[in-house]
Amino acid sequence: MKFIKGFLVPFISALIVFRAVIWVISTLCIDGASQSDIDLWATQNCWWDFVLWQYKAYRMSSDDWSGYGFFDACNLSLPYPKAVNASYLLTYGLSENHDLQWHGTIDYRNAGEAWASETHNEIYYAPSEDRSYLAEAETGRFLAEDRTLMGCLLFDFGQGTNNPATRAGDYVHEGWHHWQHKHGYNTDHMNGPIGSCTMSGASCDWYYWHTVGQFEFGEMWKYTSDGRLFHSPNQAQVEFLCDLAELASGFVPSSVTLLARSEANQRLSNRFRNAVGYRCGDPRPW
Repeated sequence: MKFIKGFLVPFISALIVFRAVIWVISTLCIDGASQSDIDLWATQNCWWDFVLWQYKAYRMSSDDWSGYGFFDACNLSLPYPKAVNASYLLTYGLSENHDLQWHGTIDYRNAGEAWASETHNEIYYAPSEDRSYLAEAETGRFLAEDRTLMGCLLFDFGQGTNNPATRAGDYVHEGWHHWQHKHGYNTDHMNGPIGSCTMSGASCDWYYWHTVGQFEFGEMWKYTSDGRLFHSPNQAQVEFLCDLAELASGFVPSSVTLLARSEANQRLSNRFRNAVGYRCGDPRPW
C-alpha cells in the first residue's frame, strides 16, 4: 500500500491498517503515559472517528510518525497517540464561555491545526528526538513546506512536560510562530534574560495586554501594527492554558486543568520582557 504525506491511499486499506494490531516500538522517545494523559484518554477511549480526522487535520503522516506509534494509535504509551490526546483536548476541552474566555476554541484550533486559515499557511507536524526544545516551528523553509517539530520532551515518560495540556499549549504556541511568518513578523523569541524575562536563550516575548471580549471568537488572528491588538507566541499559549485551567468542559479531568494552570502561571512569571501582573485564577479584565 502507498502512503503519501497527510493521506492514506486507498482509504479502505488505510482503515484496515489502522485497525490492525501492529506493534511499532518508539526507540527515540521514552515511552509511557502520564496520569493526566491516562485520565483524559479515559474520556474518549481512542475514539476512532477522531483518530481518522486528527491525522489529516494536523497532517501527521505515516512517513514521519511510523516509528512513533502511527500504526498503534490506541497505545497511549507511544508519542503519536499522545499527540492525538492533545488534539482532542484542544478540540473539545473548552466550555466556550463567551463572556469569560480570552478566545474561542476556533481561535486555538486555527493556530494548532495544520490547514491554511487566516492564522497561518498550511503546515505539517513531524516528531523529533531533539531534546533542546519542546516543539519548534520551522518557517520560510527553502523548497520545503513549513512545519512544526514535536520533540521528545513532550513525550518522554517521567518528564513534567509529558502531558496533554503542555502539548496542546505548544500546538497554539508554535502555531503562533506560523502566524508571525504569514503576517510578516519576525518569528524569533528575544534572547533572555531580559527585563522581567528570567529565562536564558531564545525564550522571551512581549505581553500585549487586552481585555476579555476585545477579540471576538474567531478573530484572534487580527492585529494592529501599533500593538494595541496583538499576541506573541507565549501569550497565545498562556491565554489558552488559562482558559483551559479555569473554563474547561466538564469532562476534562482536574489532573489536566491543574497542569494547565501551573504551566501558564510559570510562563507568566518568567517568559515576558514586560512584567505581567495577571495570573490564572485572578479576576479577568473587561
